[in-house]
Amino acid sequence: MIDIPANWMEKIQNVDWSKVRESVKDYGPAIKVLQQTWSKESLLEISQGKLFVPDSVINEAIAKKIPEDGSVTGVTIKSHANGRLDIRAETKKVGPVELSGEIQEFVHEGDKSYMKYRVRSRNIPEHGLMSWIFSRVSLAMAERMVGHVELSDDLPISIRHNTVT
Repeated sequence: MIDIPANWMEKIQNVDWSKVRESVKDYGPAIKVLQQTWSKESLLEISQGKLFVPDSVINEAIAKKIPEDGSVTGVTIKSHANGRLDIRAETKKVGPVELSGEIQEFVHEGDKSYMKYRVRSRNIPEHGLMSWIFSRVSLAMAERMVGHVELSDDLPISIRHNTVT
């Protein structure tokens, strides 16, 4: 139940809507996610700590964040009912790189958000021997061999053993 003040219409008329639009213009991708995922049932699930966002919405948001001049040209995710999350990154250097694992943690504290993703299997489908080696060393060791990969300036990535934060 929400209490609405008696003079609510008067207060709304005094709002500078151009300032509101300017403040929220960078939230377009988040608002699109909300529009596509919120319903009465999903609000109940959110109150229980569960949130389901379609892969297509996440893939679209990721695609918009990847710079054209970066070493990664595309990233797509695919979630599975068993909790697995597959990530396919298209790279300029080696072509597609495939990772499969689980999200261990998703944290949002104030203005800082991060996710920990534990990689269980990895593959470089277009490179036989290189793929075999890649599948047997930790992700951190593979990063030392081929160099650090950044998706975008505002999305820092750190790798420790087989956990990506």
